[in-house]
Amino acid sequence: MFNKILVTTDGSELALKGVRGAAQLAGQLKAELIIVTVEEPYSYSNVTAYRPESFGQYKDRVKAETEERLESARKAVAEEGGAAQRRFLSMARIPLTASCSSAMIGNAILL
Repeated sequence: MFNKILVTTDGSELALKGVRGAAQLAGQLKAELIIVTVEEPYSYSNVTAYRPESFGQYKDRVKAETEERLESARKAVAEEGGAAQRRFLSMARIPLTASCSSAMIGNAILL
């Protein structure tokens, strides 16, 4: 039926429940599981006296947050023992646009 399942995560516990469910479904369908997280876009309005963050600091912070979210997703998938094939991706776009474009490019069902 479906050979690819795409699920997004923001690292929250609710999102990880979705990742676990997608891993179970992918295992049952013998489908590839694609997990995507979206990086927060750089906002020049964030550079204020309240939160002075240079572009370099932003990149470092976002990279660490992204790696943490994907590592949490990896652990959640491993706990389920589901999908044999897995891909973990990060995208720097608006979340819904990134998810939809990934699903269309990968010909995946979007969960």
